[in-house]
Amino acid sequence: MKLPLYITFSLILFCCGVLLSFSACDQEEPIPAYLHIDTAYLNTQFMEEGSASHKIRNAWVFVNDQSVGAYELPAVLPILADGSTKISVQAGIANNGIFSTRKVYPFYSNASTIMSVTPGEDVNYSPTFAYQSETIFEMVADFDFANVFEETSGRATLQMVNAPDLVFEGERSAHIELHETDTLFSIQSLDLYRLPTTINFDSYLELDYRCTAPFDVYLEAYTPTSSAGIQSRLLTINKKENWNKIYIDLNQTVQAFGSENYNFFRVVFKGVLPANQTQALYYWDNVKLLHN
Repeated sequence: MKLPLYITFSLILFCCGVLLSFSACDQEEPIPAYLHIDTAYLNTQFMEEGSASHKIRNAWVFVNDQSVGAYELPAVLPILADGSTKISVQAGIANNGIFSTRKVYPFYSNASTIMSVTPGEDVNYSPTFAYQSETIFEMVADFDFANVFEETSGRATLQMVNAPDLVFEGERSAHIELHETDTLFSIQSLDLYRLPTTINFDSYLELDYRCTAPFDVYLEAYTPTSSAGIQSRLLTINKKENWNKIYIDLNQTVQAFGSENYNFFRVVFKGVLPANQTQALYYWDNVKLLHN
């Protein structure tokens, strides 16, 4: 009996599907190894680059030069590799202290290693980063040997503290206290710093801080001939009882000023005693102004 054409075609498709399924069963799924990146380190040339303090929160990972994604640290990620394997990592930060705006920090070089990888087994890597050699440090203020800031308003006095429980690291940190008779402060860098104002460059402000009330960070901009500057607020840093680090992206502000021929800058910090507090304490360390 001759089967109808559509039944014959259906039988052929069914048989092909069965054959393909058997073929797929014969193929073994690749077994991944598991890469553990628990922490990251930073090495610096202290005299030129200052402290090795960092807040590297993310890792952009490459296996044999192929991207396998971005991960929050500590991280465990499956990788398909066997034998000698190249692992490369780019350091990620929370841009402007906002975790949702994580990005690769443009001033840290990539970390890389060659390791032996066995499918099904764990491997560990703690990447060590460094500043890229072309990074230019306009200001590195650790306050151990000198103070590069001055008061500009308010009666609160900028002091250097050396008590071990108050200092972030090294010998000293900068400090201001506000209370009911000294309710505001403004401090600025003593020097003007020239920053590149075109889109081809990056400029950042790094700092370690702790504070019991918020404070604002500004850039004060000057033209080559101006004697008075104009200020632009970058962001407000909220109170932090324990020491914290922040990376502040200056690019948009610097480029906007550059379009108006402003290319010299001061760093300014300002704070006001909150109405519901009788005291506010501010501490700073490792203030770095850098660009490429």
